[in-house]
Amino acid sequence: MSENGKVRTRVARVLINSGILFLLVTVTTFAVPGTLVLIREIPTTGLTFASTIALLLIFLNAFFALRIVLDLIRLVDLTSSFLVAHIPGLKIEKRVSIVRALKEIIVVLIMTIVASIGNPLLLLVPQIGWLLQLVLSIGLAIPAVILLYDAGKTLYAVFQSGIELLIDKLEESS
Repeated sequence: MSENGKVRTRVARVLINSGILFLLVTVTTFAVPGTLVLIREIPTTGLTFASTIALLLIFLNAFFALRIVLDLIRLVDLTSSFLVAHIPGLKIEKRVSIVRALKEIIVVLIMTIVASIGNPLLLLVPQIGWLLQLVLSIGLAIPAVILLYDAGKTLYAVFQSGIELLIDKLEESS
């Protein structure tokens, strides 16, 4: 399969899996509004049919989220190859930097998902749940800012040389 076909397949899979994940999250949210309470009650009430369905929906959500992340990581590799091939001045050695920067952005996305899933769960911890939620939020925000800064700096450095080369070629042709 050609590079273009691989990119189309990955983008299609990301979009389809995102749609399925959105649908499952919506169903989970509306059909089982007390999912967190349900999980908390399982040890005392036992595993009922309703709690089994709710847990199954949660696992399906996690599965589709994982598929999206894996497709995005593969898409990063394909995108970086495309960028190196089509932007003047970019050398194959810079592909590693582009891949690293794009993967750092994906890591930040994963950290955001973990925070959004973990924060409500931490509120279930009696008395110190709010403190744990604060620690998780700050603990993930600091590395996220550092990773985004590094990714931005790397992408700027990579593309700056390509842009300068393009400007030089345009000046020569005038």
